[in-house]
Amino acid sequence: MELNRLRMIGIGVIAPLVIAIVGQVIVVLALPTLPDPIATHWGPTGAADGFGSPAIVLVMLPVVVLGYSAFAFFVGRSPGQGFSVNQRLVLAIGPYLATLMAVLIAGSVIVQRGLDDARDAPSILPLVGLGFGLGLLAGVAAWFALPAHTPLPEFEPEDVPALELGATERATWTR
Repeated sequence: MELNRLRMIGIGVIAPLVIAIVGQVIVVLALPTLPDPIATHWGPTGAADGFGSPAIVLVMLPVVVLGYSAFAFFVGRSPGQGFSVNQRLVLAIGPYLATLMAVLIAGSVIVQRGLDDARDAPSILPLVGLGFGLGLLAGVAAWFALPAHTPLPEFEPEDVPALELGATERATWTR
């Protein structure tokens, strides 16, 4: 079980952090070549429509990925009776989210290198597609690389003792 736990933490927590570090290094290396302010938001047509300090891109990726990795670490802890499908899903989303965010943030910085005015930034719609595609590949790969979840035991209704209920009482059972 300990090897499975290490695999879970490696795939669901460490891998997203490594992906975020790569994205962050790209952002840091590009900072000296960026306009100030930079484009920080693009509208549905792909045109830059929001602008801000280059410092915002230094904060966004680490905050999102660190926050989600901390969440995944605590959700991924198994209480001892097995690994649930929900825990597996949360851990597989980590690499998806980190890849998507790294492509969008680092990519949006790369396309602005050397510009005098951020309003001249090209559309990032291709980066959105690339980010979702690569993120999906990372998430699916993580899903299959994670240990299999423990299925819930099957119960037959006859095996469960009936509750004694009064005439005005109701009971609900969910699995």
